[in-house]
Order: sequence, then structure tokens, then C-alpha cells
Amino acid sequence: MNDIQRRRQRRAVCMGMLALGLAASLPQAHAAGTDYPERPLSIIVPNPPGSATDTLARMVAEALNRAWGQPVVVENKPGAQGVIGVQTMKRAPADGYTLIISFSGLNSSNPWLQAQPAYHYKDDFTHIAPLVRAPSLLLVNVDSPYHSVDDLLHDTVSGNRHLTYGYGQATSQVMGSAYVHAADIAGAVGIPYRGQPQALTDLVGRQFDFMFADLSVAKPFVDAGKLRALAVSTGERVTLAPDVPTLDELGVRGYDLAAWVGLSGPAGMPPAIVTKISEVVRAAFRAEDVQARIRQLGFTSLDADPATFAAFVDSEYEKWGRAIKAAGIEPQ
Repeated sequence: MNDIQRRRQRRAVCMGMLALGLAASLPQAHAAGTDYPERPLSIIVPNPPGSATDTLARMVAEALNRAWGQPVVVENKPGAQGVIGVQTMKRAPADGYTLIISFSGLNSSNPWLQAQPAYHYKDDFTHIAPLVRAPSLLLVNVDSPYHSVDDLLHDTVSGNRHLTYGYGQATSQVMGSAYVHAADIAGAVGIPYRGQPQALTDLVGRQFDFMFADLSVAKPFVDAGKLRALAVSTGERVTLAPDVPTLDELGVRGYDLAAWVGLSGPAGMPPAIVTKISEVVRAAFRAEDVQARIRQLGFTSLDADPATFAAFVDSEYEKWGRAIKAAGIEPQ
């Protein structure tokens, strides 16, 4: 074999090795999400249509569709305090095509309220991006005799009757129980509902005395003159309802609870896909038109990368756990 033939042979071997290397790298690149998304996505909402989480899911779906041109379907899976939605998510592949709206009721309260939790708030999720912080209103029927928090307390202290409160999600349950405990309201009874819209409808119908509900869902009922807002759940007043005092102002010292909402997916999602989704959602939610919509709904915007969001979920889990223990709520 002469020198020319040997050079040609070496070149052929090198080209073959290069081709093999490229071929081996293609599946890895695909798995890392370079071609994602190639088909429609779905976002699971573990609450009914019309809820605050449903509204935010549709805002996320709009952002992803605009960025990628792929259809994004919002699937409402209410029931069992969010467990049905989580179970649906857990059955899906962790490939970025099935996402879920995570929130304080699902990831902060439920794990403390269930004697045998059906999922783990952290280990069963990939937390992608926080969306908003959501204050709640303490509400009564507009025709009820309760015009203030003092009226609620007087009815209990005077021994006239035991109060009843409704809740459509774990967050509202904890807020109601924490309020009953902090205000020392004896004998109050909680009534569970499948979601906030159903509970609000029954409050309008005077089926119970009071409830806490997300400001975004409750305010239309207040504006329509069907419900009366007595207080806000956060430590500060909110811009969308500036005349509504905080419970702390009204003597329920230290009361400061607000829901949060974020975007997550099944555990084990590829980091490259997580980053890709996070970047699109965060950029979309920074836009002024989206910020204006968030303010109009009564939310406070949250913005963080996936690692920071995961740490936030951990801290909120601990915070709501402390509130649940202080209220004496036993897991069931």
C-alpha cells in the first residue's frame, strides 16, 4: 500500500468515526429538547373552569401557543382537592407535553391535610415557573347581618348560633380555619365544595355564613352587589380593593396568608425542556399587557427561575404547615 492509499484509508476511517459520533449525538440532542415542541401540549388544571388557576392556565397556554405555534389544550380535572388532576399528570410521560398548574392548595396545604397523601408536593413534580401571588377576601352575603368582622365575632360570643364557612380548595379551608382559630370563634363548622365557584354560588344563596375566596374570583360577586368583603387575607391592603381592611388591622394580629400559583410538570422532565418552557413563560408574563391583566385580576406577579421556584415551593410548604398546625387542623 503506497502513501496515497494509506492517507485515503485514514481519511475514510476518520470520516466514519465522525459520522458515528454525529449519529450517536442525535438522540441525545433530541432528548435534550432541541426539537421540542413537535406536537400539541396540554395543561392540567386541578380546579373547575372559572377558577383563578383556570384563568392563569389559559394565559400560559396563550403564551406558549404564541411562542411556538403549537396548540395548547387546557384540561380541567377538578375533584378530591386536586388529587384527580395530579394523578392525571403522574400518568403522563415527563416529556414536557403534559404540564400542570401548581398552587398553594395543591403543594402547600394538601400534604398537611391528608393523613395518607396521594402524592408528594415536591418529588412528584418538576417545578418550572411561579406565576402569581393571590390574596383572598373574607366574604359574607350582602343581605346577611354581618357588616364587619366584629359582627361575626359578636354572633359567636353572644352564643346566638354556630357559624358555618365554606371552602372550595385547601387554601380556603386553611384560611377559614386559621381565621376561626385566631379570632377564637367557637364551634364554627367548615363545609367543603368541589371548587370556589360552587362555594361562592352557595354563599350568594346563603347556604353558609362566610368564606375566604381568591380576590380574582370573588370580586365580580362583590362588584355585582351579591357579596360583601369584610377583610383581605394578606398583611397589606390590595390595590384592587383598597377600601377593604386587613384582618391584622381589625384585631386578628399577625394574620397574613395568600395563595400562590405556578406552572409545573411531572417529575423527571429534561432540564433543557424545563428551561425552554420557563424562559417563554417568564418573558410572556413580564410583558406590560400581561402585567396589566395580572393587576386587574388582583394578583401580584412572581418571577423566578426553576431552581428558585423549587426553593419557594419548599418554603411555602413549611409556612402553610405552620398555619395548619397552629389552627389545630387534623389530617384526614
